[in-house]
Amino acid sequence: MIICLSSSVVLSQNSIKGNIPFEKETKIINYDPSMYPTPKQGGEDIAGAVVIALPYTNTGTTAGFANNYDEVCPYSGSTSPDVVYSYTPGADESLDIDLFGSFYDTKVFVYEDVATPGFPYACNDDFYSDYTSALFGLSVYYGHTYYIVIDGYGGDFGTYAILITAVPIVPPPANDDCSTAIAIGEVIDMAFSTINSTQSGENPGCGGSTNPYDIWYVYTASYSGPAVFDLCGSAYDTRLALYDACGGTVLACNDDACGLSSGFFYTVTASASYYVQIGGYNDAVGTGFLSIAFEDTEWTGAAKSNDWNTAGNWTYGIPSSTTNVTIPAGLSNYPTLTSAGVCNNLYMYADASGYATLLDGGFLTLSGSAYIQAYLTGNVWHFIGSPVSGATADVFKLAGGQPDVYLQSFDETTNTYTDIVPVTTPLNVMEGYAAWVDGSSWTFTYPGALNTGAYGAADNMTRTIDGDDGGNNLLSNPYPSGIDWDAALGWTKTNMMDAFYIEDAGGWATYVSSVGVGTGSVIAPGQGFFVFVNYGGAPTTGTLIMDNSVRVHTATPFIKDAVANLVRLEVQGNNKTDETVVRFLEEATALFDGKYDAFKLEPTDGAIPQLYSIANKDMAINTLPETDWVQLGFKANFDGEYTISAIEINDIASVWLEDTFTGEFTNLTMDSYTFNHSVINAPERFILHFTPLAVPENMADMINIYSNNHDVYVAVPANTRGTVKVYNLMGQEAASTTITEVLTRITLDKSAYYVVEVVSDESVVTKKVFVK
Repeated sequence: MIICLSSSVVLSQNSIKGNIPFEKETKIINYDPSMYPTPKQGGEDIAGAVVIALPYTNTGTTAGFANNYDEVCPYSGSTSPDVVYSYTPGADESLDIDLFGSFYDTKVFVYEDVATPGFPYACNDDFYSDYTSALFGLSVYYGHTYYIVIDGYGGDFGTYAILITAVPIVPPPANDDCSTAIAIGEVIDMAFSTINSTQSGENPGCGGSTNPYDIWYVYTASYSGPAVFDLCGSAYDTRLALYDACGGTVLACNDDACGLSSGFFYTVTASASYYVQIGGYNDAVGTGFLSIAFEDTEWTGAAKSNDWNTAGNWTYGIPSSTTNVTIPAGLSNYPTLTSAGVCNNLYMYADASGYATLLDGGFLTLSGSAYIQAYLTGNVWHFIGSPVSGATADVFKLAGGQPDVYLQSFDETTNTYTDIVPVTTPLNVMEGYAAWVDGSSWTFTYPGALNTGAYGAADNMTRTIDGDDGGNNLLSNPYPSGIDWDAALGWTKTNMMDAFYIEDAGGWATYVSSVGVGTGSVIAPGQGFFVFVNYGGAPTTGTLIMDNSVRVHTATPFIKDAVANLVRLEVQGNNKTDETVVRFLEEATALFDGKYDAFKLEPTDGAIPQLYSIANKDMAINTLPETDWVQLGFKANFDGEYTISAIEINDIASVWLEDTFTGEFTNLTMDSYTFNHSVINAPERFILHFTPLAVPENMADMINIYSNNHDVYVAVPANTRGTVKVYNLMGQEAASTTITEVLTRITLDKSAYYVVEVVSDESVVTKKVFVK
């Protein structure tokens, strides 16, 4: 809502108004009033002035009147006859006197209370181009009488038209400027009005570039803590700001927090004074209500339970419908509702220690609004989303002089991001966005209605392009709590791959089927994440729906057993790390499985080295049936030294890393491997070799023979002694070697089938293999 105000022009004593840009030639007419007997409309002089009431309109003539008065405005020397009207206002007013439509060269001037030759209250000769006169916006005041003289220039006289109107002068509010701010303490719904206010010149920087028409209060905090400042329920498009002094630093600012009304919360110090500026968007003025209050009760969890309706969990007892509730960050337990609960405003905090969470279960009724914080570190992209409904991009609009914030939406159809510019852009519930904050970390507040219940709909996920570049949908957790991707109830996932992907400090955290890289199964409140629609032609759709059953409080809602048959590798370099996981599962395939596998996505931070396994795709998490070896890929954008380690091995007897560039083997169950990398190196440098996944019944079963490209590999138990011989199908020996390590490699030049014979002290094992 925009209200446009036109300001009146107030004429001071001796002010001169005229629109004629040229000099008027001198004209003197010898006027003889005896030649013009008239019916007179105005008075002959001030003593005989005709008393009028407003509005007043009439026509008359100056013919037959005497020349009693003349004023310089800017011309003088007139011998023209004049008439006089008298007006006494009943209140302070702004007066308009208009002689447009008169038939001669007029002049009009006003005396206040008595005739003061040479010092008129106001005067005008030529306002219009036809030499007729007018005075607009003339301030007149209760208790005074004003004499309006209609005169002529240089002896001119004749028929005139007169229109006199007035509007009341309403003074600006007493607290129109910061210097006259009204002192207040905490208030609830205190009525205010910015009508007739002026522009103080202070623009806090949120909600438009126009200096607002504003009023001021100076608030002194009664004690220290987070205080709520809001104009919710006001009747116009407000703007609210907080300063540390008149002309000082903007401490907080908001345009639209609750509809077109404004609000924020700010941690104040007891006995400190803060200057509150109430303005409007652009030129908007109106009436409203100001509230400044401390949250009445705070969640402590001191009763060591999650029950909202346990008094011991709150600083001042169970909230009522008029109670403002604070839930701080960094606690060990957070509230859950299993029956009806109420409060007024709800404030949930976040900082570097974590975030507050709430499981309302649909049982919580708010009389006011929810204000939920998000903490974003600087100089890195984050995926975010709104945990409330009704929020707009203005959430990320900081006051002038603060760091720049960039907000982007994602389009699956083009696989691109687009900057969001209008701060009025809605933040759609369950839609994910990308956000960047320059410089240091910053805390943002989402105001609105608490999200609860089911979100999502049939066919709400799309795949416009087939292949790896399509089907990626950016969503967000819509709740003020975590959501567990593995929750047994509450999810509908149709035609969807089972992995999700979260931007993680320039890299990617990935989770699928009980296995995560950089994350567990819980997605944080307001966290954005990618999911993929299955392959199978394009365009196609998938369905993702969730409800309150998937919600949890923390990132570790319960302790899970270690995932069996798994190897987790980490690479370190450039002061950065990256992970990849290889897991064995009987029902998996050697190809990409949307139910068990996760892509390796390109990081936004080019300094992060990348380690992944290669199936038919580059994989962050690769689930396979039992196999002898896996090809690894490695990329880094900088030359240097890097180290690969196995940071988790479950149910696998031995894991060997082969560097095909150097021919070195490293037993990752015991050691890490450090190597030098050049950016010109091909990524297919490493092979991961495995011994059998279970303990065999005899020695022969412990010897594993397999091939990869031109190489034959023989894996044996530690301390095994013996020989390896390779024969072609004609029975001719092609190669032989002595067993000295648990993993032996023999390279063959010719592509063919071969028979490999392993002779040890305990057994003789043979196997036919194919060498490419």
